[in-house]
Amino acid sequence: MADRNPIEHELPDDLAQFERALASLEPRPARVGRARLMFLAGRASTQMASAVGVSRQNWKWPAASALLATTAAVLAVFVVIGGETQVVKEIVYVERSVETPTETFPSFPTERPDPTAEPRRRLATEFLAMRRAVLAEGLDALPETTLRISGQPQTARQMLRGMFREEQGT
Repeated sequence: MADRNPIEHELPDDLAQFERALASLEPRPARVGRARLMFLAGRASTQMASAVGVSRQNWKWPAASALLATTAAVLAVFVVIGGETQVVKEIVYVERSVETPTETFPSFPTERPDPTAEPRRRLATEFLAMRRAVLAEGLDALPETTLRISGQPQTARQMLRGMFREEQGT
């Protein structure tokens, strides 16, 4: 080790003594080979399994595998032996009456939310009222809002029409 490290440090006496003791030790060859160890471990595991009765406890997986294999075989036989598929061409008209909702939804908004209420609750109330109105009456139930784009007041519908015209090139 001293050959690799050109800078030598002096160790305290107890560490120097420990270093000399380690340097005097020589490695011994292994008594048990790897192959022999693996063989003994495998033999011990099978002996333990038969002694404990593991084979009686683990019957579920083999049984499940056998059941699935049998099911697959039966289905394969049905596919091979099964006759032609019969196609029935018949159109049946069923009359259905469309029920109109008896409840009429008021247009947006029916009641003003309480301004003193919690802001999240107020927003939820407004959203649900608007949703109910749109589902009942369509998009026409939405209020006309005025948007200011480049100083010109526009409703949302006018803005969408303008965008559509620009896209069409007119």
